[in-house]
Amino acid sequence: MGLDKITTKFQEALQAAQQLASRSAHAELKSLHVLLALLQQDGGIVVPILEKAGIDITKLKANALTTLDREPSIQGAAAQPQMSYGLRANLDASEGCSERSGEQPSEASHSSSSRCRVIVVRACSFFLLCRRTCFEPSR
Repeated sequence: MGLDKITTKFQEALQAAQQLASRSAHAELKSLHVLLALLQQDGGIVVPILEKAGIDITKLKANALTTLDREPSIQGAAAQPQMSYGLRANLDASEGCSERSGEQPSEASHSSSSRCRVIVVRACSFFLLCRRTCFEPSR
């Protein structure tokens, strides 16, 4: 997925996710890091969409943090976390979802029907990122 094809807010979330993974000394940047960054983002569309879908945001954040706390951490030299295969697959799938809809999820969409389609595409894409945390019980 090219950075030119994602919104500024999602770029910010990816950067925040990488910082989170780095601070936690995780070797891999995973979808869960991105999910948590999106849930913590001010002014994003993710939390309102999930709230409208009936998702308990507080519980989702807690589950994400608990799961990330169980991730192995690396000791020694501070290395940049590498993108996990799962995150790469989710990003590729969300790009495919966007391409199939015929819409580019950019801030430049102006018409209300276009905005609606973009929000649906983003929600579909985001679902790919959070399905494990939203719907699988904590272990």
